[in-house]
Amino acid sequence: PSRPPMAPPPSPPPPPAGCTDPRALNFLYYATVDDGSCLIGGCTDSRLPNFDPFATHADGSCFALGGCTDAAAANFRFAANLDDGSCIYTGCADSTMLNYEPRATYAGPCVPRTKGCTFPGAINYWARANDDDGSCMIPGCTDSLAPNFSPYATFDNGECAHYITGCSDPMAVNFRPLAIVDDGSCLRVAPPPSAPSPPPLPPYPPAAPCDGFDLSVAPESDSLFLLTVAPRVWVPGRRVAASVLREGLTLAFRKGPATLIRRTDSEILLEMQDAAGDELLFFNVTKLPAFAWPIEADISIGCAWAPPSPQPQPPALPARPPPPPSAPPVIHTMELHVLLSDLNSSVNMSQV
Repeated sequence: PSRPPMAPPPSPPPPPAGCTDPRALNFLYYATVDDGSCLIGGCTDSRLPNFDPFATHADGSCFALGGCTDAAAANFRFAANLDDGSCIYTGCADSTMLNYEPRATYAGPCVPRTKGCTFPGAINYWARANDDDGSCMIPGCTDSLAPNFSPYATFDNGECAHYITGCSDPMAVNFRPLAIVDDGSCLRVAPPPSAPSPPPLPPYPPAAPCDGFDLSVAPESDSLFLLTVAPRVWVPGRRVAASVLREGLTLAFRKGPATLIRRTDSEILLEMQDAAGDELLFFNVTKLPAFAWPIEADISIGCAWAPPSPQPQPPALPARPPPPPSAPPVIHTMELHVLLSDLNSSVNMSQV
């Protein structure tokens, strides 16, 4: 007879279920499946600092000490851990006042609003104002492209400083003497091939003596004075150097029978031409707006010999080289100390 089939093996027992949280009162150490039966005691009041979000029942551990927990209140209680709504605030209850306190429960002192300009750098600054009304008038440069642009200025005071750009290399063919910022536009040419050195030439003749000047200064406006220079001997080709040595003043050549050789804001070099009887040189001395009266100035006038223009020479003879690029030496200098009081007062001059 055939053997009957074997019975299937029994199913494995289910994994032990129970509470798997060691903090629970009914923790079952051998349970591998949590069945949600854990009983965890703790503080269940979420308003208290020792609240336990995992607690399933209150175990009496909640500790509540009522009081005002706001440190800004007049009755703040440091030990309180449960705010009971008893906070008391003292302050100004008037909403139109500067120090209005919307939480105030007891009225305190109020500070009235005084509208005006509260910025000390403004020309209409009012020390008593405590509520800025936007009326401040702040002078400054309003040109955003100027290096001294002021984002706080409300009106332009005319003192924007604009940099003059250009080629600042004296050896370039497009050299710009007044350029302050080099813009990279310099054009340079290669030097010619060196030629044999010519025989030495005799030096330039010595400078002729300078016979001095007669000077006068006359005001023309509240910021402009006219400086008149009268050389006692007029020699075409002689150079005259003028300078004003004082912060806040600039010097400019106005007119006269002379050619402008070089100038800066404070120094000018001229070369006398044929005067035809009009042997006077006029200069403008300008006061910058930021400087107030009175203004003292040290004015220096000097003359120097300038070499004549080279004459054509036969090709066989070497040409005389140009004079050195440096300024010719000053032979005689007259220095005056000038006190410019204001437009309507006299001008005091004294020779240094």
